[in-house]
Amino acid sequence: DVCSSDLRVTPQRGMGFDKVAERIYNYPEVNSVYLISGSFDLLVTIEGKSLREVSQFVSEKLSALDSVLSKIGRASCR
Repeated sequence: DVCSSDLRVTPQRGMGFDKVAERIYNYPEVNSVYLISGSFDLLVTIEGKSLREVSQFVSEKLSALDSVLSKIGRASCR
């Protein structure tokens, strides 16, 4: 099984989208990062072997980034 999650991320002001996107994309769990418009600025697609692995990455690594203000997402397995 492959589990994935699409997260919408808002970077901190003054950090620059490029720096934040590049930092997030360098994690091996991250499949893609897109710049979007709306209430969130980046769409991040993450893949893992289980929902637990995906949620652990989000809580331990992505949430720990100082440059990330907020996030919302959904996850699924196939």
